[in-house]
Amino acid sequence: MKEVPGTDESTKIKSNVNYRVIAAIVVSSIVFQVFNSVSGPPDTFNIFVIIGIAGLAPCFILSFVVAKRYRDSEVFGRAYLALAIAYLLYFVGDSIYYYYDFALQETPYPSIADLFYLAFEPFILYHLVKNIAYFKRRFDIPTIMWMAAMPIAIVASYAYLSYAEMGEFNFDFYYSMIFVTAASIPLPFAILGTLVFRHSILASIWSLLALGISLNIFADVWYYYLELFGQYTDSHPVYVFWIAGYAFVSYALIKHLKDI
Repeated sequence: MKEVPGTDESTKIKSNVNYRVIAAIVVSSIVFQVFNSVSGPPDTFNIFVIIGIAGLAPCFILSFVVAKRYRDSEVFGRAYLALAIAYLLYFVGDSIYYYYDFALQETPYPSIADLFYLAFEPFILYHLVKNIAYFKRRFDIPTIMWMAAMPIAIVASYAYLSYAEMGEFNFDFYYSMIFVTAASIPLPFAILGTLVFRHSILASIWSLLALGISLNIFADVWYYYLELFGQYTDSHPVYVFWIAGYAFVSYALIKHLKDI
C-alpha cells in the first residue's frame, strides 16, 4: 500500500504556498467578473460561459491523476477518486444546464441537471470524511457542536431570508431547500480538515482545497437564493465565486502532485 502522509512529527513539513499564484487567481477572477458583467445582454452564450464550464475540467482531471497515483492507498486513492467524480458530475450538470438554456431555449432550473448538482455533494462529503477519518478518529463535544451548528445556521438563515422575502412557503422554496441543505453539510468538514492538517505537509494543500470547495458551496447556496426570486444571470457576481473556487481546487491538486 502506498504510504499516506500523516500528521506525526516526521511529516510536520511546510508545503509553502506561492502567494503570487494566489494573487493571480484573485486578480484574474475579479477581472473575469468585470468583463463578464459588461460583456453584453445577460444569459447569452459567450466566452465567459465557456470558461465557467471549462474551469471544472482541471478539477476532475487532476483529481483522477492524484487518485491514480495513490490507487493502492485506501485513503488517498478512494478519496481523490470521489473528488474527481464529484467535479465530473458538476461538469455534466453544467453542460446539461447550458444545453437547456441556450440550445433548447428552456428553463434550466429545475431540470435533469439538478440531479448531477445534487450528486456532487455526497462525493465531496466522502472525500472530506475519508481524509479526515484517517487522521482524526475521535471528535470532542465542542467540535461536534460547531460542526452541527454550521449547516443548521446556513439552512435556518436561508429559510428565514427566503420566507421574509416571499411571505410564503411554496414548491420553489422547498425544492431549493433540498440543495441548500445538501450543500451546507460538507462545509464544516472542509474547515475541520484545515484544522486537522494544519501542522502537516498537507496544511497548505488542504487549506487551498478547502477554500476552493467552500467558495463553490457558498456560490451554490447564493445561486439557489437568487433563483428563488428569478434574479440569477450568468453575469451575476456569484459567478466569480465558482471560477475562483475551481482555480483554488486546481492549484491545490497541482501542489499535491508536485509536493507530496
